[in-house]
Amino acid sequence: MTQTEKNIKIYNCAKSFLLNHLPQGLSEHDLEKYFVGDAKEADSLSDVFRVFAKSAQEYERMPSVIRFDERKEMIGKILFQFDCKRVALMNEEDLYRRFREVFHVTSKDSKLNSWYKWSCSIVDSAKFVNGFADFDDFSRFVKRFDYNKDTRMALPLLISTKIRGIGFALACNALKELGYLDYPKPDVHMMDICEALELSGRNAYDVFEAIVKIAEDNKVTPYEVDKVLWLISSGKYYHDNITDKPRKEEFIACVSNKLAEDDVQSNSQEEQNSRPLKSTEESAYKPQRVVARKAVSKVPSKSPDHGLAHKKPVGEAKKVSTGKQKFELDGEIYYYTNGKWIDSKYMSVPSSIVSRLNRMLTLSEDFSEKSMAELIKTIDVAKLSENTQLAIKAAETGLKEADLAGVRMLLPRLTSLYRISGRPQKAIDVYEEYLAKYGKSIHSPSLFTSLAAAYCDLELTEEARKYANKANAMSSGDPELISVYARLKSME
Repeated sequence: MTQTEKNIKIYNCAKSFLLNHLPQGLSEHDLEKYFVGDAKEADSLSDVFRVFAKSAQEYERMPSVIRFDERKEMIGKILFQFDCKRVALMNEEDLYRRFREVFHVTSKDSKLNSWYKWSCSIVDSAKFVNGFADFDDFSRFVKRFDYNKDTRMALPLLISTKIRGIGFALACNALKELGYLDYPKPDVHMMDICEALELSGRNAYDVFEAIVKIAEDNKVTPYEVDKVLWLISSGKYYHDNITDKPRKEEFIACVSNKLAEDDVQSNSQEEQNSRPLKSTEESAYKPQRVVARKAVSKVPSKSPDHGLAHKKPVGEAKKVSTGKQKFELDGEIYYYTNGKWIDSKYMSVPSSIVSRLNRMLTLSEDFSEKSMAELIKTIDVAKLSENTQLAIKAAETGLKEADLAGVRMLLPRLTSLYRISGRPQKAIDVYEEYLAKYGKSIHSPSLFTSLAAAYCDLELTEEARKYANKANAMSSGDPELISVYARLKSME
């Protein structure tokens, strides 16, 4: 079964499952309103600001703390009816104090408080939205990224660098709720489904790509795929004020069984096609065996001399597969998938071998033709899997050709990676190089935090505190920044 065939089958199963489990009183016709976009009426910057403010509290337990829908009228009054120009001039500390007063907040007063975090997100959202002349200007900005899947991914990545508390998934959610139907939200429901059905790894970027690919293969919008899976997972038919039983696990089991049955039938047909024909007349014609192969993943095949592959030691190891990354090392086969190494028996690989495989992978990869979204995804996955050198190579390659927006996304990551690899001075040097090129426009809370940590590594506490304070002025409450302050206190 090809990946396209699998995507079509999964979506058809999802639609059938949803229809077969509709709450009493709802029909297929009733579902149509869920697939057209919930914010088609958005036509002002106030609408855009309101949606970003609401999305910023759609994280873990924050919706039950903020209760945006329940308190929307009073929140609107505090935010001047979502006037982004006026809110952009506010101080997050003052806004936080106002929320505590109006809503009688009694939880601990700290910068880790959900209301404080949300206040920071609101002020940043107002500043971001206020940068557009009007709604049409904002809409044109969004459409500039609507070239293909990779360029679309770059937009929520960019937004996540502008607004504290809004990461990639919440940025996708905001765009989706504003009526831009090509932006599914890669939330925990989508991650659970995509991982269980082997559509992607468990990270927001891969899940986004998987949902978009399902939509393309079924000729529907990513929004519709997102909403079908979300309704199954949550049971919340909000347009009809109906809450039904969540059926995510039941759906996953149903589809998994269906795919397994189809695999058995496919293998049976394959066996039948491969049997020799017995009659004399038939034996004159021997059909080729048809082998059904599982679609392989997203990494393109490379010849041994492609990119940097020629630099690996001759005879030590070689890349032997196309599609999914498969390597041979000392006569053994290993696979690299979703940032992890496994052996031919799908068991974990000893760290001593992982380090050699990581070096080989780093040498074989060519990032020169990658989009910014692909680079960011590679860096983040490699960093999480502790393949620091691969992440550094991707970041260094991207920086060579990046514009200012790209530099703002890549530089904090690269400086952090240099630190992890034991090169804090290199982190400072590369910052100063790009500061000379672009000036203060490269600055961001994450970059200042990384620089503060680098100076801590060098035991230059005065400089470390200077950059920590700069990061704190832009984005307080960040866990990494809190860690830096803890280090500074221990160094006193």
